[in-house]
Amino acid sequence: MVESGSSGSSTGSATSCQSGAAQSWVATALVFALYQALAIAWFGLPLVSDFSHTYIGQPETPDPGAHMWFLSWWPYALSHHINPFITKMVWAPSGYNLTWATSIPLPALVAYPITRVWGLVVSLNVLTLLAPALAAWCAFILIRHVCKSSLPAIIGGYVFGFSPYMLAQLMGHLCLILVFPVPLAVYLVLLRMERRISRIWFVIWLALAGTTLFLCSEEVFAMTVVFGACAMALATLLEHSADRHKIVEVCALTAIALVATGIMLSPFLFYEFFRGFPRQPPYPPLNYESSLLSFLIPSPVLLIGWSSTIASIAHPSGSGWAEDTAYIGIPLLIIIADYGRVKWRTVQGKILLIMLGLIAVASLGPRLKIRETATIPLPWIIATKLPLLDKAMPGRFMMFAFLAAGLIVALYLTTAPQRLLKWLLAFLVVVSLIPDLPTGWWFARLRTPRFFANGIFRKYLSKGEITLILPYGRLDYSMLWQAQSGMYFRMAGGYVGVNPPEFERWPVLKTLYDEQLWTKDSPLQLEYFLAAHHVKTIILAHQARRIWPALLSGLNLTGLAVEDVTLYQVPPAVLEKYAGITADDASAAIAMEDFTAMVKAANAYWARGLPLAELNPWEASRLGLLPLPAKCGRFDPNNPQWCGDLWLGKYGPTVAVGIIGDYRALSKLIRRYRPAAKEVFFPYPDKLGGSITTNPTGQLVMTFDRKGLEQAVAASAPNRISARKRNDM
Repeated sequence: MVESGSSGSSTGSATSCQSGAAQSWVATALVFALYQALAIAWFGLPLVSDFSHTYIGQPETPDPGAHMWFLSWWPYALSHHINPFITKMVWAPSGYNLTWATSIPLPALVAYPITRVWGLVVSLNVLTLLAPALAAWCAFILIRHVCKSSLPAIIGGYVFGFSPYMLAQLMGHLCLILVFPVPLAVYLVLLRMERRISRIWFVIWLALAGTTLFLCSEEVFAMTVVFGACAMALATLLEHSADRHKIVEVCALTAIALVATGIMLSPFLFYEFFRGFPRQPPYPPLNYESSLLSFLIPSPVLLIGWSSTIASIAHPSGSGWAEDTAYIGIPLLIIIADYGRVKWRTVQGKILLIMLGLIAVASLGPRLKIRETATIPLPWIIATKLPLLDKAMPGRFMMFAFLAAGLIVALYLTTAPQRLLKWLLAFLVVVSLIPDLPTGWWFARLRTPRFFANGIFRKYLSKGEITLILPYGRLDYSMLWQAQSGMYFRMAGGYVGVNPPEFERWPVLKTLYDEQLWTKDSPLQLEYFLAAHHVKTIILAHQARRIWPALLSGLNLTGLAVEDVTLYQVPPAVLEKYAGITADDASAAIAMEDFTAMVKAANAYWARGLPLAELNPWEASRLGLLPLPAKCGRFDPNNPQWCGDLWLGKYGPTVAVGIIGDYRALSKLIRRYRPAAKEVFFPYPDKLGGSITTNPTGQLVMTFDRKGLEQAVAASAPNRISARKRNDM
């Protein structure tokens, strides 16, 4: 009887545990439904009327189009047995290494069924709507585990999943909002610290979380490792000696999980680090940092946000409101301060507060920026000297700060004494994070030309041919149009974040982006570019149909209007004439042209007996001696000798002619004019010595006396190049 009773008691206890676990998972699922309903109410309902043509993203920005291209690329590449890491579809014919782009491989593959049935726009919208709900939900799971209370955890999860960081990045950076693995990784660490998960399962689940995060965002993964290591080191220092061995063990297991992650990602990492590793930061860190005032002044994307004019005082950088992620606000600061007052003496309190402070300071970047001026150096300046870390964008670190803030809010609400004031402050925090939906920051309508949308391109383009689509690259959605065509054609351009160096060297790229002729030789430079990249068709869409016909008139091409685009066929004779010309050839040609024009202008000016002290490009232009290229911009009375990257003026008893460039582009120029010059400086103010084996960039300055100028003019000659002549450059 005893055994029977004991068995019945055990069975009843097991049934009770199973019922409790089921109820817990149902409650957890309901919390996710709450977050998802909130995301849909805010960002989904405005799209209901046209979910397949209106997308979540800031209007007139290229990032959503690029992400839709990535959603198409990975399934396309794998289904066509193409190397998915290197694409030849954009920046053709050389292609692009996508491991250094925000290429979102995992979301692209997960969303493929949606993409196949309903299209790229629907896939982007679904993923964007899921991202804040998943982030908030995973943070809720972590926070509820820590604070042991659901309602405070719901608020804490909201602070993370709908933080100013998330609301800002929702404007177009899908790769930066799929951050749900971050709180899950912290949750796994806590489970292992409490011995509630075995070593092997901890390593497996953490490796899977790391791999998932990496395949959503390499940038977020890298910074998670950095700040995770900082948190571990801090915990090791602060934790009681009795528990320190647990932290050391978790650190070792985490290292094993990272190795396992690296093994799973080894093909990706091979192409990332051994095929075109970028040596310079893709974007200047000072353009992507927080400012002190941005912690207190809400950006215009929040309902309580101030006007753009006032908010720009707090966030003056040119990166836009999508990077204004630092707003904490007074209610949340009060909660953090009061929590610190009560819990500073605890290990948990110290870790949370120190990490929050460390992340906030790091987000300020390498130097404290006041308005547009970088002032005193900050701790992150050390990181800018280190590989990989020098490419981080500090303002985006605030995602980690809001995870710590969400934990602090929940712990604050569960800490005695329970007072109405605490909940009032939490309510104010929630209200302060409501987005300003009526302004339309997050909603844009697709504008795909009918030429691409209706498949008309198949009648005029051959499969796989290289095109030049204008507006160029980031100026419009040519990446999306290509994806919507099923990758039917290739492009000598694109937008995947950072332009490849081999394209950046082409002088005509500035003309393509600025949509104006920067030099009188720009039409010829465009022919060089077309030939070098085997472009057969130029396609004008949207505003390019108004701007570019006049700019293309110098190429003697005839446009053909087809639906809502204009096509220009590049004659085979042009492609043959300039075949094989490189960016260095083109750069050398334009440098020679500009420098020669200034030499001739200086010679004519001196021959007239005019005062050398008044010589500058603008004065020479006024006298009809020098045609000023558009790149000169506006006259600067403080630096009248400068004209864009050109310099002309008196230098002691001589005349100096200067130009900025790299050695490869300037080497022929140096060889031609050095015999006539009195002195040659490169990079200025260093005197040019013998042969240069590297390729430095700087200002070349040559000084000439009267006789030297005449000799230089005599040495000048026409500088049109062709494939047959390029070896003479």
